Amino acid sequence: MKTKKLVAAAAVAATLCVTIGGTLAWLTDTETVTNTLTVGDVEITLDEAKVDVNGQEITGEGRVQANTYKLFPGKEYDKDPTVTVAEGSEDCYVFVTVDNGLAEIEGDTTIEAQMTANGWVRVDTYEGLDVYAKAAAQSAGAELVVFEHFTVSGTVTGEALADYAEETIVVNAYAVQAEGFESAEAAWDASFGA
Repeated sequence: MKTKKLVAAAAVAATLCVTIGGTLAWLTDTETVTNTLTVGDVEITLDEAKVDVNGQEITGEGRVQANTYKLFPGKEYDKDPTVTVAEGSEDCYVFVTVDNGLAEIEGDTTIEAQMTANGWVRVDTYEGLDVYAKAAAQSAGAELVVFEHFTVSGTVTGEALADYAEETIVVNAYAVQAEGFESAEAAWDASFGA
C-alpha cells in the first residue's frame, strides 16, 4: 500500500510539474545585427570640348577624347582637358600627366603655367613625365580643368613649324582612393608610383 501511495504521489507531482511548467512564462529577449558589406569604387572620366581644325570650340557638340588641329604661328587653340570624378565615386586623389609635344614652340601662356594656375602641383615623375596632382581629395561630381588652351609662339617660322606636323599633346588622368592616405603624394607612391 505504501508503494501505491508513493507511486500515486509521484504521479500527482509529475502532473503538477507539467501543468505549472506549461503556465510559467520566462522573460526573454533576442537581437540580431546583420552587416551588409559593399565595395567602394573610384571612377573618373577625361574629356575635352570638340573643336574644329582651327582650334575653335564647336558649341553644342559635346565632349570628346581626341581633336585634330592645324598649326599656325602665333595662334591660340581651345583645348580644355577636364577630369570629372563620377557620381557615386568615393573621394579620391586625382593626378595627371601631360606629354606636350609642342612645349618647345609654345607661346607666352604655357600649358604648365596654366596647370599651376589651376591648382595642379608636381608630385613625381612617372614613365618620363611629370605627375601633377590636386592637393586635396576630390568628391563625386568634381570637374577639374587641367588647362584651357595652347598657343604656338609667333616667332616660329613656317619651316620650323613643319617639324611639329605629327606632334601630339597627350593628357592622362589617374585616381586613387583618398581613404587610408594622408596626402596625394602618399596615395601616388602607394599605387601608380610604386
